[in-house]
Amino acid sequence: MRIAFRAEGSAEIGIGHLTRCSAIAIECVKKGFDVCFFARNDSELWLREKRMPLQILPKCNTIQKETSEFISLANRWAADYAFVDSYELTQQCYNEIFRNLPTITIDDFAHFPYTATTLINANVFADLLNYSDYNVKKLLLGGKYIILRDEFVEASPAPFNQRVSRILVTMGGADINNCTPFVLEALCKIRNIQVVVIVGPMFRGVLDIETAASKCKSEVQILYTPNNLAEVFSSCDIAISAASTTTYELCSLGVPTILIQQAANQQMICDYFMHSDSLFVLGEFKSISKQLIEHAVLSLINNENKRFHMRESVLALVSRNGVNNIVKEAFC
Repeated sequence: MRIAFRAEGSAEIGIGHLTRCSAIAIECVKKGFDVCFFARNDSELWLREKRMPLQILPKCNTIQKETSEFISLANRWAADYAFVDSYELTQQCYNEIFRNLPTITIDDFAHFPYTATTLINANVFADLLNYSDYNVKKLLLGGKYIILRDEFVEASPAPFNQRVSRILVTMGGADINNCTPFVLEALCKIRNIQVVVIVGPMFRGVLDIETAASKCKSEVQILYTPNNLAEVFSSCDIAISAASTTTYELCSLGVPTILIQQAANQQMICDYFMHSDSLFVLGEFKSISKQLIEHAVLSLINNENKRFHMRESVLALVSRNGVNNIVKEAFC
């Protein structure tokens, strides 16, 4: 079986689509399938570093034209399925892909109906959305289908420590709003804590991060695109994170997390956790202050019971078998 993946990533939109599609592609390869990514050239470096088979889509003036090019290349590659994860495609684009290939989509928001073979929404809020107008044979919804990379599936949960000694700061693969320096400035007065900062492959504000880190009263460890993210995450007692797919990786390890909304597509994750007590939601990056971040961190440092409850709640929320469940159910 041959699976043609259509996804994109860049400094402007982040790498969430690429990350979750690559996790599914790796599982497909384990099952003996052939995979190939069809992506724009701004995704090329990341995909080649992950050793993903790749064909570059030609530059097009419209998304409709790009979709036609994808269909043409996928058919020339003799694909059996199209696997699509994009916020840019229109209803017309989805329907056109389906007319040419059985189509599996990742759809986070139910913005508009289209036709597909299988639709996946692995978010914790998926059951709250209305997909009744979609012409889809199979719906895979909710925490049973959470998409985790192998390293997070295999990693042990983070140990619970009574004393907080390490705080993680991770704003995704791109940090589209250059929020990391702001967070470090908020933490600058806190002492006797090691702050671990993840700098992703598409970050543009590295100098700002290094400058902010130099002013912190606690030690700051900056890790540039580390290969062992699960290991790093599980070594931390608290995380400050963008409300992206990283949220579910932190949940899978039981790390008490403070969420900052970096983009509109993270709103529903924030809304879901805002109405639970399993994660600490601060809100949209434009509306929060450094004092609010500092207060949230100190409140968790000083509340051992709260951190333990958060840990147990998120560990129960996320399945570690999500990718395997998707591949078994979507391609049968």
